[in-house]
Amino acid sequence: MSNKKNGLIYLLSNIANAGLSFILLPILTRALTKDDYGKVALFMMVISLMPVFVELCTAGSITRKYYDDSKEGFSSFVGTVFKTIFTGACVTTIIVIVFKDFIELVIPLSYEWILFAIVVSLCNSVISVRLGQWQVRQQAIKYGVFNFIKVFLTFSLSLIFVVYLEKGAEGQVLSLFTGSLVMAMAASYLLYKNKIFSFEKNKPNHLREILNYGFGLIPHVLGGFLLLSADRYILDKNLGLSAVAIYMVAYQLSSVLGIVFDAANKAFVPWLFALLKRNNYNEKAKLVKYTYISMLLLLVITIMAFLIGPYMVVLIASEKYKQAGEIIGYLCLGQAFNGMYLMVTNYIFFSKKTKFLSLATIFSGLINVALMLVLIEYNGLVGVAQAYAIGQFLRFFSTWLLSARVYSMPWLTFFKQSDSK
Repeated sequence: MSNKKNGLIYLLSNIANAGLSFILLPILTRALTKDDYGKVALFMMVISLMPVFVELCTAGSITRKYYDDSKEGFSSFVGTVFKTIFTGACVTTIIVIVFKDFIELVIPLSYEWILFAIVVSLCNSVISVRLGQWQVRQQAIKYGVFNFIKVFLTFSLSLIFVVYLEKGAEGQVLSLFTGSLVMAMAASYLLYKNKIFSFEKNKPNHLREILNYGFGLIPHVLGGFLLLSADRYILDKNLGLSAVAIYMVAYQLSSVLGIVFDAANKAFVPWLFALLKRNNYNEKAKLVKYTYISMLLLLVITIMAFLIGPYMVVLIASEKYKQAGEIIGYLCLGQAFNGMYLMVTNYIFFSKKTKFLSLATIFSGLINVALMLVLIEYNGLVGVAQAYAIGQFLRFFSTWLLSARVYSMPWLTFFKQSDSK
């Protein structure tokens, strides 16, 4: 299947998933209290941090290994990754149980919810392996169908637990837990059926390679957490769960931009890598020109978000979340900078110098947290959103500078023509 068709399938899949999420959003905002919605947001924050402890960021090594090993060696490698993930989940579970009193003081969630987050993270790792193997094998239809089933199952369970059984925040946690568990079991079966993993004949050097890959990404994941999830924790500690709920409603509405960027990036990367391999100046100059045009277009979209965003918030989430309209423009601006980040980060992956990416992410993540702590004192909820936008800009700009350093592109000379073929 061509890259264009694959990209279209990824886009349609993302749109379908986003559609279900947007249908669910007004249901949850009306069925849950602000405090309950805030608790769910904190639960999602914990899940976003768990890959550092549960899988040690090793699941992604499977995608890279696919291009290196024979079939037998690859299945053994995947089996070793699964052993690593399950071991990490068990160790993390023991730590949470032993230090549950301290953890409940730091995070305003019961330790049982933290245990649920561990299981969800474990399941998500298995699911990501199954989806990743369909992606590298260019089986976009299977990827899209499985991903849609996962979202639809969670959507249906949310209606049952939250709306029908009226279990509140606990119901939403149960829907996420149950949906992830069912889909992870299905993913495991499909991986086993296709002989993608094996627990036999594991090579000793596999574990070393897996851990080296994972440890190298931990700073990147932590930086991403500081950029994308630490805001909920800071809001809860300073303004309470209701502020978390308001912020997350605005964030989820702004994330529609991120969904489009993700699908576009999936289609863009194979085409980009083919172009970079040809190393033709005129092609690269044209790419730079279109990149600048795309960046300007994103800024125009952001201006529209500032103008119509407040009305959309009330229409979708109800009047009680009206305050989210004050911050949705800033969050959309942050999403726009994230889209620009995706436009420049792939040059680093092409050059295989990904260690620089962790530096950029950690730098912008730490600055983001510092800005949130300062701006929340002056501007409250709006200050946190402003810090998010600035943090995303810093990640985009620092990554752009690093990509220009590791791979030469005519960022400042794209208007010049060349006779080179």
